[in-house]
Amino acid sequence: MRTPLLFYDGHCPFCHFWVRFILKYDREKHFHFAPLSGETARMFFKQKKIDVPESIVLVEEDGYFLATPAIFRIIKKLGGVFKLGLVFQLLPLPLTNQLYYFIAKNRFLLRKPYDRCFLPKEEYRKWFLD
Repeated sequence: MRTPLLFYDGHCPFCHFWVRFILKYDREKHFHFAPLSGETARMFFKQKKIDVPESIVLVEEDGYFLATPAIFRIIKKLGGVFKLGLVFQLLPLPLTNQLYYFIAKNRFLLRKPYDRCFLPKEEYRKWFLD
């Protein structure tokens, strides 16, 4: 499996925004992407014997990370000015995760869900596994 790999909700407008954001600013082209509802995710979570989580999942060589720990690792890889976002690591993890899950739970109140997964531009398709 290619790493780092980011599993995301393919119907979530916020997830689509962040996937496009990462594609734009990942100068080193670190990341690969797959929707949580796709075959790659199904096989990964079956192998790990865990349910598909209600958050983004970042898979790296040293393990997998959910919610804000995944976000902080993404920020580190993007580097540059984005590292300023790491200041939020000073907050307790339960607090940052609580905020993450609050936004995740209410995301469809703010934006309607998409009826299909994000379809990347041709130039980005090689970074998507499903």
